[in-house]
Amino acid sequence: MKLNHPGLLVMPATQYHAEKAIGHSGIVKMLKSPAHLREYLDHPHQPTPAMAFGTAVHTYVLEQDRFAEEFVVAEKFDRRTKEGKEAAARFEEANQGKIVITSEEMSTLTLVQRAVFAHQGAAQLLSVGDAELSAFWTDADTGLNCKCRPDWFNGDAIVDLKTCVDASSSGFSKSIANFGYDIQTAYYVGRDWNGTSVPVCRCGEGRAARGSCLSRRSRCDRDRAQEIPGGTSALEVVPGIGQLAGVPTGWRD
Repeated sequence: MKLNHPGLLVMPATQYHAEKAIGHSGIVKMLKSPAHLREYLDHPHQPTPAMAFGTAVHTYVLEQDRFAEEFVVAEKFDRRTKEGKEAAARFEEANQGKIVITSEEMSTLTLVQRAVFAHQGAAQLLSVGDAELSAFWTDADTGLNCKCRPDWFNGDAIVDLKTCVDASSSGFSKSIANFGYDIQTAYYVGRDWNGTSVPVCRCGEGRAARGSCLSRRSRCDRDRAQEIPGGTSALEVVPGIGQLAGVPTGWRD
């Protein structure tokens, strides 16, 4: 582990995830309830195929030097024959610990990588910088230890690479709300926008949700309450903007 940029550390992903600090994923779970966060912390789930493919995209686009160390393309074996079974066993032994992807997925990764770097803005942002640096800090309002691990940092900008089913404005707006990307932005940036870019309509909401969730987490650490809050709350739907609303009310202080 070493210091890269001021305040940013180089460390394996396994070490980062083992650190007992709250990150963006924990904040998103806390939006549902303290019980969801506790389940997430106590019982880590295995990555879904979609999550594994998203990791493959990140690694292939941002860290190609690591891709061969962590992923392998599945070979086809005729397991009905002795030779095929032996070849399959050798393949599995030689690639223990690696994530196996299909040849079709590898073709998709190649197309995604080409598309990213064919985009002038994306290519410029990714022309220099470092992938997967880790940051740790203590939240001034709650005293909770926090962490984040941006996909890419070039000294001036934080870049986060997202995969999605629908890349249209309305489709990606839903992804922003569903996966808490606005909270992630507030978590990474931690400052006011200059008002000249589109994210200004999201960062304030994300920062408010982040602060609310950290406060709730701090209270839970004190009283260990686990239940989902009761009561009801109104939901506000803003067309075109996947606004976060309906955070459960009635949580006892």
